[in-house]
Amino acid sequence: MKAIERAAYEICQAAAEAGVIYSEVHYTPHFYLPDRPATVIRYQDNYRAYSHSGVSSNKQMTVNDVVEAVNRGIDRGQRQFNIAVRSILILIRTKPEWSMELIQLAIQYKKCGVVGLDIFGDIIGATSLPNEAQVINGTSQNDFV
Repeated sequence: MKAIERAAYEICQAAAEAGVIYSEVHYTPHFYLPDRPATVIRYQDNYRAYSHSGVSSNKQMTVNDVVEAVNRGIDRGQRQFNIAVRSILILIRTKPEWSMELIQLAIQYKKCGVVGLDIFGDIIGATSLPNEAQVINGTSQNDFV
């Protein structure tokens, strides 16, 4: 968890050092779980890989834990570097089983810095994401305000 928090903090630092006053961090929390391969984070045209080897915890890490760690790092970075940073969760076309959970995370953490959702992946040959009716039936319009 500390590595994830530190990565989010360092993104704030790098952005501030580049003279940026507002930035957004796009990520999928599922890729940060310890049983996943190394995570690659994109900031502008720079890519940083973070390995999860050696990550251990007394409890199973969840996607909520990941979002909270990113939020803590961003909060600390915003205060220290006087920059505004928000996060956007990424729906992955090849992982539609994560989509509704990501939508719920965006709603749950909307007042804690998560400002939206993005979609990643090739539309041709991809498994479809939940359609608009499924999303609307699972949420209310007020969830996104």
